[in-house]
Amino acid sequence: MQTQTVNCRLYFGDRVHKTKIPTTLTFDQFITHVCSVIKSSIIDFYLENKNNILSKRLIRFKYQDEEQEWVTFDSEEEWRQAIASAQKNIIRVQVLVNKPLLQRSVSPRPPSPMVEQYSARFIKDLTFPDGTSVPSSTRFEKKWTIQNSGTNQWPAGVKLTSLQVEDKLVYDITPPQPGPGEHVTVSVRVVVPQHNGTRLRSYYQLQTADGVLFGPRMWLDVNIV
Repeated sequence: MQTQTVNCRLYFGDRVHKTKIPTTLTFDQFITHVCSVIKSSIIDFYLENKNNILSKRLIRFKYQDEEQEWVTFDSEEEWRQAIASAQKNIIRVQVLVNKPLLQRSVSPRPPSPMVEQYSARFIKDLTFPDGTSVPSSTRFEKKWTIQNSGTNQWPAGVKLTSLQVEDKLVYDITPPQPGPGEHVTVSVRVVVPQHNGTRLRSYYQLQTADGVLFGPRMWLDVNIV
C-alpha cells in the first residue's frame, strides 16, 4: 500500500519552504525533516543539540487550523491533530525561534573534542549536479569530492549518512580514511521513486562510528521525469 503524503508549507522568518511529508511521520521524524529542509545555523544548532533539554525548547512549531488560527504543537498527539487539520492536502507550519533561550543556549562553553578533532570541506559535485533530470523508477549514484580539512586522519567507520526521514531510499557508503589535506570521493546510491514531475532532494553528512556528525551538509537535488 502506497504511503499517503501531504504538502507542507514551512514558514521560517521571511521564507517559505515547500516539502512533502508522509502522513505516517512521527513528531520526532517531522522535526528531523524540518531540520533537513531549512538551511539555517540556528536549525543546525538545534539538530546537533536536540537531546539537550534547553535546546528542545529552542524551536516552537505552530500549525494553521480550520479556523485559520495558529495552534502550538509539541507532542505526538498534537502533531497528529495538526496532520488531521490539513486543508486541501496542505498543512501550514510556522517554525519559531525562542530568541532569549537561543542566547542562553549558545553562550560560551567548552568545545566538543570529537567535533573539533575531525573536519571536512566540500570540494565539488562529481555526478548529478543540482537540477539534473532523472527518470523515475531508476537507480543512480551521486558522488561528491570532499577534503579532510583537519589535522587528523579520519577514524575507521566514518560513513556518509542520510539526514532524511526517507532512509529506505539510501544506501550509505563507507569512504576511505583520508589524512589531513587529502581529497576523497564519497557517494550514495539512490532509488528514484515513481513520482514524475516532482523534485527529489536529500541531505547527507559525515558521521563517526560513535554517531557524531561532522563536516558540511551535502545534498542531491534532482528533477524526476
